[in-house]
Amino acid sequence: MNYKKEIKKMLLEKGAKKAEGLETYYFLVPDNLLKHNDSGYKYTISKVTLEPEVEIHCYRPALNPDEENKSIVITAKEFEDYYKVA
Repeated sequence: MNYKKEIKKMLLEKGAKKAEGLETYYFLVPDNLLKHNDSGYKYTISKVTLEPEVEIHCYRPALNPDEENKSIVITAKEFEDYYKVA
């Protein structure tokens, strides 16, 4: 089974919008979350790229209101090892 095909289908079902001409998907709603297994932090998915490699772009609000949001990029391997859908 082609996992990228399955990921594309899931992204569109979850409300992602595909960028024109790119294998990039953007989320316009903040209810798609990933949870880091060890820390318990939840991150909102903002963008997923499938080419050249799968990358999940996420953010979480800063604990201190004077700081910027914490942004991270998760690879497919990191997702398998450390994250789950919240």
